[in-house]
Amino acid sequence: MSENNATQIWKDEWIKQGKKDYGTCCGGKCIRDRITNRKLAEAPPVQGNMSAYDTRKPALKYLRDKGFDAYYDDGWMD
Repeated sequence: MSENNATQIWKDEWIKQGKKDYGTCCGGKCIRDRITNRKLAEAPPVQGNMSAYDTRKPALKYLRDKGFDAYYDDGWMD
């Protein structure tokens, strides 16, 4: 399924960039579909929102190439 692949792609990019953890501690970070608001991919296991944000692009591209109107959602501040 596209969502599981996107989650793995995002995690792989986070690992490739050094598994950094910086930014504000946020819960619920994910990639969502703008039309349905459905969660398409889970963020890597990192608290910092900037770490998730800085590694999101390959997963977003993958989902957009699959036809989703995907966007990064910072979740909520913890």
